[in-house]
Amino acid sequence: MQPDKHHIIAIQEPWRNPKMATTVKPPNYHLIYPKHADTRVCFYVSKRLDVLKWDAEEHSPDLITLILHLKHQELHIHNCYNQPPKLATSHELGILQGLPAVLRKPGEHLLLGDFNLHHPIWGGVVVPTQHALADDLIEITQQANMQLILPQGTITWRRNNSQSTLDLAFATPWTTNCVQQCQPCDELDSDSDHVPIITTLLANTPTCPQQPLRPIWRRADWETVRTALQSRLDGLGLHTKPAENNHKLDQKVCALQLAITETINETIPKGQPPK
Repeated sequence: MQPDKHHIIAIQEPWRNPKMATTVKPPNYHLIYPKHADTRVCFYVSKRLDVLKWDAEEHSPDLITLILHLKHQELHIHNCYNQPPKLATSHELGILQGLPAVLRKPGEHLLLGDFNLHHPIWGGVVVPTQHALADDLIEITQQANMQLILPQGTITWRRNNSQSTLDLAFATPWTTNCVQQCQPCDELDSDSDHVPIITTLLANTPTCPQQPLRPIWRRADWETVRTALQSRLDGLGLHTKPAENNHKLDQKVCALQLAITETINETIPKGQPPK
């Protein structure tokens, strides 16, 4: 994972720490993980994103939302895990029951996750079975004015000789128009049965302001520093006349601070801040 490239990572069925309600926390990412024994979804949010420009909502151990405050939109990214239905004919909504409420909130929406449902709309005509709950999911997303952005027939799950489309992504119109890609990503592949899916949006990402370069003191030429500083101090004439009052003293202190800052900026080599 690259925090400069992979800004938001949505995980379903993450590894659980057996001693506490948490999971693996990669460096350079914030972890959004519902503190519940049955948690099956989490987000990793790159520290390159401005922390003041996003919020998280935990609806249940199987449904969480990340809200990005973009320049002209609020984008709600919903990460969902749907328990596999016991029967293909089952209509027990489970986590799907909570989707309409979160999808009605003002703003744009991106719904993704592991839905464990078969249907020709996303699996193609060769799907082995069709779940009744898939029709419920289709109805829920259509009522929210969302469409499937994962290409039909994309393989998202493999085990031995079996394969299927279980992981899905739906989006509202503005978000759909921003989608550059939504497809399997081999570079993020791991030992999981599920194939990683990368979704790229052409939107203004609320990144952190660029940090200024830091002075590298060990590379300083101290003779050059002393000469430059002395030249500035001589020009100020701070030692020729005592301060007449507190205001004059403050002026001298500010002038001294400015001379030191300008000398540092001029003479001390700069480097990239540590990540």
